[in-house]
Amino acid sequence: MIPGLPGEVAEAAEVRLLIPDRLAWCCVPESILEKHKAWFEEQPAYLSVDTTLVYEQFFADFGPLSLGCTVTYCRLVERLLEEAKTRGGGLVVHYCSSHRHRRTNAAALACLYAVMVLGKPAHDAYEPFVGIEPPFQPYRDAAFGVCTFPLLVVDVLRAAERAIANGHFDYRTFDLEQCETLEKIHNGDVSWIVPGKFVAFSGPLSRRRDVGNGKHALAASDYVKLFRRLGVSCVIRFNKPVYSSLLFTNAGIRHVDLYYEDGTNPPPQILHRFLQICEDHPHGAIAVHCKAGLGRTGTNIAAYLIKHFNYTAYEAIAWLRLCRPGCVIGPQQHFVKDIEPALVRDGRLFREQQHHHQPQVSGRHHEQQIQLPRRVEWTAAPVDDHQWRRTSPLLAVASAEARERHATPLSSRQFPAAPTPGSRGPRMPDAGTRAAYSKRPFSSSPRLAPPRCGGDFVLRGGPQPVGGVKKNALLRRQRLPPPPSTAVPSG
Repeated sequence: MIPGLPGEVAEAAEVRLLIPDRLAWCCVPESILEKHKAWFEEQPAYLSVDTTLVYEQFFADFGPLSLGCTVTYCRLVERLLEEAKTRGGGLVVHYCSSHRHRRTNAAALACLYAVMVLGKPAHDAYEPFVGIEPPFQPYRDAAFGVCTFPLLVVDVLRAAERAIANGHFDYRTFDLEQCETLEKIHNGDVSWIVPGKFVAFSGPLSRRRDVGNGKHALAASDYVKLFRRLGVSCVIRFNKPVYSSLLFTNAGIRHVDLYYEDGTNPPPQILHRFLQICEDHPHGAIAVHCKAGLGRTGTNIAAYLIKHFNYTAYEAIAWLRLCRPGCVIGPQQHFVKDIEPALVRDGRLFREQQHHHQPQVSGRHHEQQIQLPRRVEWTAAPVDDHQWRRTSPLLAVASAEARERHATPLSSRQFPAAPTPGSRGPRMPDAGTRAAYSKRPFSSSPRLAPPRCGGDFVLRGGPQPVGGVKKNALLRRQRLPPPPSTAVPSG
């Protein structure tokens, strides 16, 4: 209970203590919050970011909030805690409305503060919210249609924990000003995914494009000077050429074309080539783009994160969306999950060869290491969460129940089964936890068709087409309304 709350608020609010006697999270029904709005705004130790840190959605997606917003929130909390300390103590309260999107984002921010600033493991940071009712709304992709790949708050926390462990994020040295500057469309729409290694950006045109208010999107030639300042020495393009690669090569920046169809998954030869280029690149960062720098760009970078930095598929997608909201769309999410075991196996082989100073696997032999599925028939949404091995048993059951509750099954073929523990992760839970876990029905995994079907991926009863979300992605990122015409898949 938070002392001093009005009686009506105290009775209806759900409260969680994040730091005993110092920091609390409070969710208030919207009608009551509006009624007592003036009281909340008068409290010096009360904080709400419902209307100040807002996610710029593409379609029905609502989060997680970007890395810039997350760091801004953490610094606000630190300032309020310091002010409360100078006043002789007191509780700092982060309050939010009960709207399902704002409630989820508020909880994610509070937990990310515990992970990024306090250094807590993901399962400890989420512990105050285990068993909360109603459960938090899962995050979804930016595509039109039904969500078939729910991303939970705990996935976002694990992603942040993984990024910190790999040195991909340091709260104390994070350059918030640069992040907020580069993400603007007239400054390049550039996002660091792995500092010093990967930059994602929207595909430039040969000439500048007016974006309103007297500002222009950068032309390809404008990126040369920007990339030199950022230390970029290679550019990889996944979309059709709309500018001359000579603009970069003449400036001493390597340029590689790896085109494949928009809104689809990378063919095996494209993915292998991308991984090989990134592995063999001697120095400098690699800038990757497709049309909007979201779908194809995010999918291929996610594969590299899984192979070389031990991210899981959920963690890789969550980290990409923290760094660049909207990444990895529709069937690309399932593709990343499907190839995760092969990428993990090939990454282990790669590191063993590096450890023993053996020649790197490359060329045609390298392409044979990761056997990608040639054709996938989605008979059910792959919603089971095998990351239970990395968390406490209580959090594992909560994650599985939430993912099952919010996923949209694409087939009635469901059967009770306990997840099979793999080779990675800590020891499996005790027998009692396994028995309780196995009672939850899970959707069956995708069935692989014979390789003679070719290299395409067919969705049967699966995710809806990507739709027009990425044709207007750049417009939406700069908060301009989309054109009234019917859009087609792009980006």
